[in-house]
Amino acid sequence: MFGKVKQVGEVIKAQRKMAELKKQLEKIQITIEEGNIKMIVKATVGFSEISSLEYNGEEITGLPKAIKKANKEIAKQIQKKYKSGEISDMGMF
Repeated sequence: MFGKVKQVGEVIKAQRKMAELKKQLEKIQITIEEGNIKMIVKATVGFSEISSLEYNGEEITGLPKAIKKANKEIAKQIQKKYKSGEISDMGMF
């Protein structure tokens, strides 16, 4: 019985750590401009998310390139903050 209680406690502890990591990652946000496209991208647990996309009415031919550029920049920012200790894996990895 106590084993199950301990498991539940570990799950709750992991959920708290994940919530804290999510808060830390959401502070990482970048703006990318590629041609007529402007995107605001924020980090999330496991991937990045386009939170804003603007264009001036022209065909969006630069979108794939802009998304790739944004994802690379987010990965760099996460790695930089992880290495500096500004964010941590909190024992999750």
